[in-house]
Amino acid sequence: MSLSNRLAEPVRQTVLQVIALARREKWAKNEDELVTYLLTVLLNGSTPESAGGALCVFGLIPHFGLSTQSNIPYWLSRNHKMQQLLSDLRQPVQARISRLPLQPNTIQPGLFGFLRDRVAQDARVWALDIAQTHHPFALDNWPFVESADDTQLRIKLEPLSLPMQSGDEVGGTTPLPVLNLDGREGLKISFRAIPAPAEVPAWKTYRIQIVLVDGDQPAVVWESNGFKKPASRQKANRTVKIGDLQALED
Repeated sequence: MSLSNRLAEPVRQTVLQVIALARREKWAKNEDELVTYLLTVLLNGSTPESAGGALCVFGLIPHFGLSTQSNIPYWLSRNHKMQQLLSDLRQPVQARISRLPLQPNTIQPGLFGFLRDRVAQDARVWALDIAQTHHPFALDNWPFVESADDTQLRIKLEPLSLPMQSGDEVGGTTPLPVLNLDGREGLKISFRAIPAPAEVPAWKTYRIQIVLVDGDQPAVVWESNGFKKPASRQKANRTVKIGDLQALED
């Protein structure tokens, strides 16, 4: 019988999500470490808190309330980013802490004192200390500057690569980028999603729209078919064919 089958719901679902992401992102050194995580949860009562506390096995910051979050992959990825900042041995401890997106003058002094005595330790060692005896430094108690709304999705559109119109020497107008509907080059669109697409389970598809801004009410003048959300955390690229945009000439 699988060890995960010995866990009751909803702890089991949390643990399975942790294991899937730790395996995919290579946070676990090997499969044995994944088993160690499972055993740690079981030996600590198989509670929701143990699923988040046992993250120290991967060197992640214990997050006892992880199971209560609606978007667990988002919080795990955020956790890993914070752990990477604190583990940057090229920087002094004070500089590492200053880079954390935390509200000023909150847990930074205590975190500095904690890490100063463990400056050369592997993250797995000091993360275990947090899980066992230093709960105030668990991720649950980190006052992040930005909103902690884990359902928020932002799309960052890259600048469009459009040709510049010819200058009007007589009228003295400033050349502007234009979309040449008589040309062969399609409209190239690139964007990034924050957080990564895999971290937003509710996001399934997207559409591209061209909006006319004229007056107070923007109007959609063209809309693409639906596309599946990008599979990668890297920049997504899509080209709209000129033939599909001919209706804009009307």
